Amino acid sequence: MRGNVVNETVAQTDVETLETDVPDASENVPSGTTAAPTAPELDPTSKLTEMGYTDIEPVEGAAEASNETTFRATNADGEEVDVVVDTTTGAVVSEQEPAEAEEEM
Repeated sequence: MRGNVVNETVAQTDVETLETDVPDASENVPSGTTAAPTAPELDPTSKLTEMGYTDIEPVEGAAEASNETTFRATNADGEEVDVVVDTTTGAVVSEQEPAEAEEEM
């Protein structure tokens, strides 16, 4: 029966007091400041240029996954390629021959 005594004690705890004692995170933000943006603005063409790509142009109508975009560019080896870039990180997801070059074969 001792277990029942513990349960009765727990049941008597004032739940509302516990919930109101949790501080609101916004209370710790100094006045005059704004929250950090969820993701910084990223210029994928600048990232591609840093990686050695040139002649960078967006590919219109390319099938894109969420947070990805496709560019036609010339890689460091001088080959024309389609480059899929993660728009949140700037990382190259894939690089392959342009779709038109594959159709001609």
